[in-house]
Amino acid sequence: MDKQRKQEITEAYKERKSRAGVFRVDCAGEIWLGMSRNLDAQQNSVWFSLRQGSGRNKAMQAAWSAHGEAGFAFGVVEVVSAEDLSPYL
Repeated sequence: MDKQRKQEITEAYKERKSRAGVFRVDCAGEIWLGMSRNLDAQQNSVWFSLRQGSGRNKAMQAAWSAHGEAGFAFGVVEVVSAEDLSPYL
């Protein structure tokens, strides 16, 4: 890849807009809700912490240990406009 193309890709990445909103994680009849400023990266973040055994939610971590990744589902509940968010969230 030439230098110009690499620079264009980097600029496009920096200018992209992330979606903010509410997400859900489901497993064995249990549902956990959360909010995120970047819904597109949130599943990766949650799955990573659960794989490492460092999930913040102890019940979710226990379900991950019992059912594994295949037992989990991730979904977006609602997307909100970034302008509607407080800078403190």
